[in-house]
Amino acid sequence: MGANAWKRVYGHIIRIIDQEITPQFDGELVNIQRQRAKVDPHPFWREPEQLEDLA
Repeated sequence: MGANAWKRVYGHIIRIIDQEITPQFDGELVNIQRQRAKVDPHPFWREPEQLEDLA
């Protein structure tokens, strides 16, 4: 799935996390976990086949 398709299909999830969920947590902890996710993403995001099955 290309970047544009990903953004169109899943972009709303990131917006919900950023706007509604993230403010409920300590900012430093959020930043640490975002960096961790870049190098060790959750298996759901790591396996493209799982995402394609949902699209």
